[in-house]
Parts: sequence; structure tokens; C-alpha cells
Amino acid sequence: MKQLTMTHRWSFFILFKKTASRVVTINHLNFHVNLILLLLLLLLLHKHERTQNACTHTPACWTEQLE
Repeated sequence: MKQLTMTHRWSFFILFKKTASRVVTINHLNFHVNLILLLLLLLLLHKHERTQNACTHTPACWTEQLE
């Protein structure tokens, strides 16, 4: 696993070196950061939706489930 990560980092470094324009690199990085943030947001929304469906976050739901 560690070997794979190092190889990935090395190829990423080579990609950086090969990229002629710094602006392109920055845009590429911004794209990846935005993609990661979007995925995290979707994950959080999915978790929130699951907790709402499970109906465990309000006392009213607890009494409903007990009856």
C-alpha cells in the first residue's frame, strides 16, 4: 500500500514537471479540490438523509416508535 502511494506521488510529481503552464496546474488542482469537497458534501447529505429516515434525532420520533 505504501509502495503504491509513493509511486502515485512520483507520477503526480512528474505530471507537475511536465505541465508547461502554472495556470493549468492551478486550475487542475482547483478542479480536484472542488471535486473532493463536492464528494464530501454529498456524503454528509447522504448521512443526514439516512438519520432523518431512521427517525432517531427527535424525542417526538422516539415516542412514536415506542407506541
